This record gives sequence, structure tokens and C-alpha cells, in this order.
Amino acid sequence: MYGKPVEWSEQLPGVKEYLRTPDTYGYYTVTWTPGNRISAALSGIYTGSMLVPHYGLAGDAGTPEQDVLFK
Repeated sequence: MYGKPVEWSEQLPGVKEYLRTPDTYGYYTVTWTPGNRISAALSGIYTGSMLVPHYGLAGDAGTPEQDVLFK
């Protein structure tokens, strides 16, 4: 989450959640180093579901009339 709301639309208030596609996002890294002294590392991040902004175009039947956020 952002510390302050991010404004992505002139029609809607800003949001603190990350706005992006895909629906969920994450990555993990695993390191294994056998050697003198065995070491291992595991790190990663998983953001969970995110909001996807859709920008509306007035008069275009293929888009929403207004900007909207989809989960």
C-alpha cells in the first residue's frame, strides 16, 4: 500500500492500494549454497489481489461511461 492515496482519475478519489494487472502478483527467490558451511535463503513477496483501473470514454459503447475500479 502507498502511504498517501494515489490519484488515477479526475472522477474518483485516490486509493492507497496498488493498481495493476494481473489479478494477483508475487515472486519468490530460493537460494541454496552447499559448501563449507551450508546456507539457504528464501525471500519473496505476494501482494494478493489488486484493483484494476478502467478509464471510461463518454460516447464509446465499448467502455464504461465513467472511470471505475474492478477487483
